[in-house]
Amino acid sequence: MANTTTKDLSVSFGLDNGTNLSFTIPDYNPEVADATIKTQLQAMVTAGAIASGGHAVTSVVSAKKVDKTQTDVALA
Repeated sequence: MANTTTKDLSVSFGLDNGTNLSFTIPDYNPEVADATIKTQLQAMVTAGAIASGGHAVTSVVSAKKVDKTQTDVALA
C-alpha cells in the first residue's frame, strides 16, 4: 500500500465588493511560522499585489494548513 501525503495552504482574501478570492498554495513549507505567513499575506494586501476581476483585495479572511494523507486500499 502506498501512502501519499500533501501539505497545502488554503488562503481566502476579502475583496472590495464583499466577495472572497480563495486559492491554494500547494506544498507549503511546514517550518514557516504562522506569524510569518500572516505577515506575508498582509504584505500582499498592503502592496496591492493581487486583485480579481478588477476588484481590489482588502483583507486576509483566513489561512488554513491542510495536511492530507492518502493510502491505497489493497483490493487483491
